[in-house]
Amino acid sequence: MKILAIDYGTKNIGLALSDDRGKLAFVYKVLTPPVGRRVDVFDEIKKIWGKGKGDKIINGLANGLSGKKTGS
Repeated sequence: MKILAIDYGTKNIGLALSDDRGKLAFVYKVLTPPVGRRVDVFDEIKKIWGKGKGDKIINGLANGLSGKKTGS
């Protein structure tokens, strides 16, 4: 099962895709939406999903390298 992972940050949104077994993830794309244009991000995710790139979507936690929460 391929997984599309979304890491939603305050400045960028990282997208990663897993291998066919769902064991390893690889960077797919980094989105940098213009301020106030989050709709563009959802359109991009819908495009990726429509291409059959994933079987499941997961959302990451907004934690920094220190483990503390970042973003909203």
